[in-house]
Amino acid sequence: MNRKFDIVVAHDSNNGIGYANQLAWHLPEDMAFFKQLTMGKHYDHKPNIVIMGRKTYESIPQAFRPLKNRINIVLTQSKFNVSDNDTIIATSIDNALFQANTLIQSGDANQIFCIGGKTVYEAMISNQYCRYLYVTVLNNEYQCDAFFPEYNQIFERINCSEKQTSTSGITYQFQLWQSKQFKTN
Repeated sequence: MNRKFDIVVAHDSNNGIGYANQLAWHLPEDMAFFKQLTMGKHYDHKPNIVIMGRKTYESIPQAFRPLKNRINIVLTQSKFNVSDNDTIIATSIDNALFQANTLIQSGDANQIFCIGGKTVYEAMISNQYCRYLYVTVLNNEYQCDAFFPEYNQIFERINCSEKQTSTSGITYQFQLWQSKQFKTN
């Protein structure tokens, strides 16, 4: 079974990812990058899958959830109901990856992305099937109460954009990191 997946994250210079279950910044350029990456080029044929925790799902504004043109898998141990066909509930990381891979094997989906939050990132970053980190690094420190795990020991940076400044004045950089342990089998 093809189990590879990638992680998508934006963090500040201190690995902060959010505050009070919300992003600690507003960076439209990163949201556009996130949408383009997770939708993919082929979303009209086969959607990609985004795996996230329940709190991350609930932090998405109502008008934008589930994330359109993607299959949303929400991890939760709580009683949680959704009323749409593009959202699947999973009770564990293994269950989420099993459901995602079943969709890929059956030809109903294309690629898997983990999109957070903190607890899900912590569980998935060291998974042997985690292939790439798509990281947006903000060149500033924000007030955060959730942090992305350290990763420069188990991943190596293989690509990096020039530093850019957003319309809101935030300096940021897109980076691609590859797992040092990813197994191709």
